[in-house]
Amino acid sequence: MLLSIAIVYFILKDVPFSLIATIKFDFVFFIFILLAMLMAVLRDANYVMRLRLLTEKKITFFKSTQIILLWEFASSITPSAFGGPLAALYLLKKEKITLGKSTSIVLITAFLDELVFIIVLPVLYLILGSKLFILNTDCIENAELVKLVPYLKNIVLGVYLFLLIVYVVLFYGLFINAKSLRHAYHILAKLPIINRWKDSLYKAGDDILLASNEAKTKSISFWIKAFSYTFLSWSARYILAFFVIAAMMHSMPDLIDVYGKLYFIRTLSILPLSPGGIGVAELSFLALLCSYMPFGLTKIATLIWRFLSYHIYLILGVILIPIYIKNQDK
Repeated sequence: MLLSIAIVYFILKDVPFSLIATIKFDFVFFIFILLAMLMAVLRDANYVMRLRLLTEKKITFFKSTQIILLWEFASSITPSAFGGPLAALYLLKKEKITLGKSTSIVLITAFLDELVFIIVLPVLYLILGSKLFILNTDCIENAELVKLVPYLKNIVLGVYLFLLIVYVVLFYGLFINAKSLRHAYHILAKLPIINRWKDSLYKAGDDILLASNEAKTKSISFWIKAFSYTFLSWSARYILAFFVIAAMMHSMPDLIDVYGKLYFIRTLSILPLSPGGIGVAELSFLALLCSYMPFGLTKIATLIWRFLSYHIYLILGVILIPIYIKNQDK
């Protein structure tokens, strides 16, 4: 929360209050903001539907919603996605889902999220071509940040290649030869350099085997549904920003271009630099999307976007945690 307050102060400290008066708070503005809010709801609704699918509807819709919101809360207060999976394992166990099944669910969700991540970049490149990597650098509003934009392409491609390797390994373990991958993890655990992580490596190997047994029993229709929920959730996450920008512009920006830039921002937020990518996400948004909006309004748009995509989970988490614990104690 302190980091959030610091970032908000950093963004707003040079924004004159008179600038807010230039925003047209009319019917068009509120329609676009409502559509942005709808995207926030659709993002989580698709995750809830995916969780229901993975648990074979053994958890109610209400409980699934609680789990997803608390899962997002845990991801928001930890670097990258470290805390989310651990919270998910705990919450699923509380709902009487066995540890093996819970582990499989978490690994399959990671597999699906990374599948969407891996597929989207080449699809965007097919649509936009080299334009995807031509990032606007003519924005005078955030000149210091914009100087860093030319370096983003290499960072994004580096993260993409790393996650592609991780994904190939995960795919091999889930669908081709889990036992050999498990054996490889166990061999790694014996190496002197990484011996300190041997318990984690042994567990990772065992988890892959459990998840593989689960994944191989699923039908084609299951994977189509699970992928669809995942893709729609991530798309809603990106399109949320599109509607926030539209509210500021009072017109539609280029959807695919905004989608591509939000993909870049999400890639940068994967780096374990801060809880929930805080700071990284805001500065990236300011640098990449300032050319769309009237001078000064990018900072306001950034705060609205981050409230709907990040801060809302901090608030909901603080509200839901005591309620969830109280219900578990009954």
